[in-house]
Formats: sequence, structure tokens, C-alpha cells
Amino acid sequence: MRRFRDARAARVWWRDDGAIRARGAERAQHVARRADAAAGVGHGSVRETSTKLDVKGGSAYVRGIIEDEEEVRRSAMNDVIQHQQAVCRRYGAPWFGTPNHLKLGIARNVRTGLMPLNGLRHPPQGDTSGWYLWAGEEFSDDPDFFEPLHVAHLAQWCPAALKYLGLPPGWRFLTAGAYEDVWGDPTLLDV
Repeated sequence: MRRFRDARAARVWWRDDGAIRARGAERAQHVARRADAAAGVGHGSVRETSTKLDVKGGSAYVRGIIEDEEEVRRSAMNDVIQHQQAVCRRYGAPWFGTPNHLKLGIARNVRTGLMPLNGLRHPPQGDTSGWYLWAGEEFSDDPDFFEPLHVAHLAQWCPAALKYLGLPPGWRFLTAGAYEDVWGDPTLLDV
């Protein structure tokens, strides 16, 4: 672990096998966001819970180890897949992955944290995964109720839904806090 400080220019220097460098206050703040994300608030390229970047009054401090960004992404994806497979085993469903480049339908109310969180999966078609997610007791028949979202962006909208995306077409889930219900619904296959 190495720490460098340059208060005059708010420079941040991270070095570990190849040096990632950040110069200027704006760049230092960008690196801070990435460090926070890697510590559990989102996505980033630094892995270590004690990683911290503090930008105050033009100075910057960095603690942590930079790891290969691709390795961090692979590790996070493997964790998500393991959670999905665990849900499938618990309910006796075969795992049916949902690639990040596909889209799902999501209601805007999912971002509000409204409970319960609901999801159902039709068979995938074209560039869609077949998933539809909404929050609350019922969903609307309004044609604009669901909006398309790439699966890769779901973690920003509703990370709690990620562990259910391994369920195959013809399955539903409902979750509210500690309560969880997952069941097969063959009528979803008749679309």
C-alpha cells in the first residue's frame, strides 16, 4: 500500500503494477467516487473495504490497492450468478441466466423502494430477457408503465432484484424485506 499527497494540485497517485494516476481536483473526486463504489456503494475498480479517498481543501489521500478492473467485474458477476443459482436450487428451478446486454421491462416505481418488489419472466424474444419488474401490490395497464432497461443497469435501479434473474421463463417472485416467495407460473409461457 502506498500513499502520496500533493496539496497544491490535488494530485492523486495510485501505484500498483502499472500506476493509475489522477491529476486535478475534479479527477480526484472522480477517483473518490470509484473508490466508494468499490467499497460497496456501486461499481468501481478498487477492491478493499478500507479503501478511502478523501478530498478536502485541494488535498487528496489514497489508501488501497488497485486491481484489474476486468477481474473485479468478473468477481462481481460470479457473486451474482452464485446468488441466482442458490435461489434456483432453493425453489427447484433450473438456472436460466440473463445476459447483461439484454433488456427488461421495469416500472419507475421500483426506484422508490416501494414494497413488495415483483417480477415475472416471459420467454426471451429478440433483445429482451422476458423479465418485467414492478413495485407495489398491482401494476398498471398503462402502456408506459414499464420502460426498457438493460440488465447491466439494474444494479443501479434495484440491486435486490439481481438474485432472481436466474429464474427461467414461466417463473415469478415477490419479495418484501425478509419475506420472499418464488413460484412457477406456466401461463407466463403463453405469450
